[in-house]
Amino acid sequence: MNISQWSMNKILQLPDSCFGSRWPIGLSVVGHAVAPKFDIAEMALPERCVVWELAALYHVATLAMAEFELRLGDVLPASWAEFQGHELLFKGIRYLATATSLIYVTSMTSVNWQNFKMPVRASGRRVILGVNAGVATAGIVQAALTVSSVPTEVLDCLLST
Repeated sequence: MNISQWSMNKILQLPDSCFGSRWPIGLSVVGHAVAPKFDIAEMALPERCVVWELAALYHVATLAMAEFELRLGDVLPASWAEFQGHELLFKGIRYLATATSLIYVTSMTSVNWQNFKMPVRASGRRVILGVNAGVATAGIVQAALTVSSVPTEVLDCLLST
């Protein structure tokens, strides 16, 4: 059955197996306290996709904290202000009772968001990792997402009750 005209909310009610293959998107930035750093995914996301997991790790030998954001865009930004002009991948995130959308990770720890089904209208854009200046000392911030496309057809037997 063709489900390409279904709403995203209705599609998300389908079993996970309907979403097909999942693939990783990895990003890595060597950050420091002087200027923000960015990395952009090699592969563009499909028009509509689903993010299933986020894992992030900060590798640094000293006690430190890194703050980063993931946004959608077509080109590697030249500044933090330009980066902020791109659409946030994870909207509504608030940390430390602030209005910031930054995700925090401390040295040698990780952020692991698993088992969620977050729809994204990517429109062929790529994921951009931005590590904010002023917090991270010399270290490596790595982020990995697991994504899949959104099905446009499913077997009729999956829809019958």
